[in-house]
Amino acid sequence: MHTKFRFLLLGLIAVLFSLWQLPAQSSQAADYGDNGWKPTNGNYNTLPNAPNGIKVSQVAGVTPTVTATYTPAATDKTSKAYDPWRGGTMHIHYADTVSASINWLTITTDIFSGLVFTAYINLPPQVTSNEILSGLITSGTSPQLQVAGTTVALTTKSLVAVDDHTLRLTMRSTNTAKGSFSAILDILTALNKQGISMSKIPITYDIDVDVAKMAAAGDSTDTSPNKILTAGLLQPVAAPHQSPLSVDFYGQDRVKEGASMLLGVVIGGTDILYGQPDSTGSYASNRANTAYSSWSDYLSPWDTQGTANTKQDTQEVVDGSAANLPGSVNQRTVTLGSNETFDPARFIRVVDFFKKTNATTGATVHYTDKNNPSLDEAGVKQAGLAAGQSKTILYYGTAADGTPLSPVSLTIKRAAVASPTVTGDAMLQNTTLNGPAGKTITATAGNTITAYQTFSLADLVTNGGLTNTTITTSLPAHATYVPGSLSINGKAITGDVNNSGLAIPLSQYQLGLAQNGDQLAVSYQYQLTADTPTGTITTPAAKFNAQFTFPNTPDLPVIAATTPTNTITVQPASLTLSTPTTIDFGQHHFSELPATFSSTTAPAVSVQDSLATTTPWTLSAQLTTGQDSLPGRLTLGGKTLSTTATALYQSTGATKGTIDVSKAAALGNFKLAMTHADLPKTTGTSASYQGSITWTLSAGPTQ
Repeated sequence: MHTKFRFLLLGLIAVLFSLWQLPAQSSQAADYGDNGWKPTNGNYNTLPNAPNGIKVSQVAGVTPTVTATYTPAATDKTSKAYDPWRGGTMHIHYADTVSASINWLTITTDIFSGLVFTAYINLPPQVTSNEILSGLITSGTSPQLQVAGTTVALTTKSLVAVDDHTLRLTMRSTNTAKGSFSAILDILTALNKQGISMSKIPITYDIDVDVAKMAAAGDSTDTSPNKILTAGLLQPVAAPHQSPLSVDFYGQDRVKEGASMLLGVVIGGTDILYGQPDSTGSYASNRANTAYSSWSDYLSPWDTQGTANTKQDTQEVVDGSAANLPGSVNQRTVTLGSNETFDPARFIRVVDFFKKTNATTGATVHYTDKNNPSLDEAGVKQAGLAAGQSKTILYYGTAADGTPLSPVSLTIKRAAVASPTVTGDAMLQNTTLNGPAGKTITATAGNTITAYQTFSLADLVTNGGLTNTTITTSLPAHATYVPGSLSINGKAITGDVNNSGLAIPLSQYQLGLAQNGDQLAVSYQYQLTADTPTGTITTPAAKFNAQFTFPNTPDLPVIAATTPTNTITVQPASLTLSTPTTIDFGQHHFSELPATFSSTTAPAVSVQDSLATTTPWTLSAQLTTGQDSLPGRLTLGGKTLSTTATALYQSTGATKGTIDVSKAAALGNFKLAMTHADLPKTTGTSASYQGSITWTLSAGPTQ
């Protein structure tokens, strides 16, 4: 029986213990506004009466202040390796003036309870409460409350998380290092000695946070390996790089103590104080605001020429591209060819951490030799880089808005073997107009253009080779690729050339450059769209990339080449006619009559057809009447010219470009038939016989 009773008693105790309800914090998300975080600390079980302790209130008319000061771990700001954002300390200082009241009837209980106030520290959105607590320095003067100049050493229990971005400060018997009784006696003694009124007591609160520990986990949006971009650095914040921080002070009139409940009945307090909203529901209370500076841009070495960005690294995507130098974030390397210029400025890039875009424009970036930092940029370049050697270049400077950048290193190597040379060339041809190929051509909307691009190999040393060879070619603006027209060295290539560029892996087609003199000839066609505006179009350069290899020799460069750009001069679509200005039949004697005379030269008649569509057209000629024009006597191509238009040639419009009508219509020479009757009445008189021809080029269906 005793055993059964014992088990029943233990079970009852367990049930009662499970019903002991401590105040629970709300699970709602915090609300961040212009003035800081609004604590979501509703739904607490609180005591109806005021908490025990010395009652503390905000002095009317006094504006509390708060400052947040960051000091990096590095101290030598003159050093080129100075990192303005790594490690160090964040110091938060709060100052206010309060009043205190003592109830002599409950003074014993109050002194042993502590002070009745609480302060909420509202953190920036990129900093969490747990991060602050994990980096909280608990030695020296942190955390420390000073009342009337008297230091009150607090334990870590004095500062706890209210929600993800809000901390609560209290001074109670449970979180004061010496106990509230001793601390309050020290305060009262100091007030008495200094003659400070209980109605105007200065207080300050200070905490120091180890930034390396606070930011050890890095930013949640950091995709770099091991969060190397942000781990251990002051948390970044988007431009204008200001991290807001505020403190709300709740005096005894807006503080409640948490209640412990048993079976729905209040059985006592928890000694945990909670700030209460005002009558409007706002948690802002005598709010003090500040902000501290941080960063959002970082240095990321990258080949501005594009040739050495051979690694697709999805851990660092900038402007939508994962193309990067070999290595990893903040640990990049590059190998130069034997003939490449050593210029570390080529690899300068600044990136916006949040936008993931290139932010180099406007930034001021310098570099030095990391192992010889006394060298300036000119000295680094003058020192050069010999074959087979490497140097670690240190980049440093400021972002476009003047925010200092954390320094970063890049290892630059020089190949030990002489590099081959690949050169590119490019030409265009207006296929529609049957024009010649050239660097610059004319075209109209709707014309089909053929692009010719070549890459040639020279200076390849014995046993040297090229692998991972690719050619990337792109369409210009206002162009549509002609499907199936792409080929290299006559071999059909799959894929459609587009505006962003088609990368062609040559090994897939058993193509490449293996010997000096080898050439890769690329050709494809595209059509200018119907809405192509008149003016100039510059075609993109085609790119060649390959890895240079040599037996037992690592760290060889990427061999890159580009073609020159070409130019298309877009003209309005039209039909243009070209005719002779003079037709001469020479001088003849009347004794030759009657006779038919031929023009001294065959007329050059041509039509330039640049219409985008197949439009038929007709060429006609008409003899203008006038004195001595001899109508009906002049013929061309076997057709007599008269005062009405005579059709000489009709085209379906299928042929574009320059159409030689003289040849196509077999016009030949003009013929002029004359008799004695055409001579003047007065014998022995000489005369000139003249007339005008009107040429008409008409577009439209043929009759």
